[in-house]
Amino acid sequence: MNHNDDVLDAGTGSGIAAIYFGGVVKTVKTYEVRPEFSTLAMKNITESKLTNVEAVAADFLAAEGSYDVVHLDLQIQPEHVTHAYSLLRSGGYLACYTPFLEQMAIVVDEATPLFREVHTHELIEREMTRSKRGTRPSTSVSHSGYVTIARK
Repeated sequence: MNHNDDVLDAGTGSGIAAIYFGGVVKTVKTYEVRPEFSTLAMKNITESKLTNVEAVAADFLAAEGSYDVVHLDLQIQPEHVTHAYSLLRSGGYLACYTPFLEQMAIVVDEATPLFREVHTHELIEREMTRSKRGTRPSTSVSHSGYVTIARK
């Protein structure tokens, strides 16, 4: 992403991704279908004082326009990937965060015939412990997530 990009974000939650993107790009339009999260996101975006971020309390599938990047952080269904493709400019990117392998598979299966490039990366969060003997991952539970990037 860069200062010339128009970004559509969906699955706004508290608005943290939209606010972060707003500090980098030209415009952000973020969609959140859950009223309680939409209200919280709008409050957080207002407090951020970013004038280039617009929050919309609606389903992503109602989104219109043309974007350089579409970011999805929601319970992705095949129609979300197809709709994202229709909103992207040529050379644009779809970025999807999915916490489950099944969700990641939906993204990859739907994106592969549409996009010219599709790549998925696993992100692992583990606590590290350090002692006199050395440093190693904690034996406590770790967390995985998957980021899929597709280029139109």
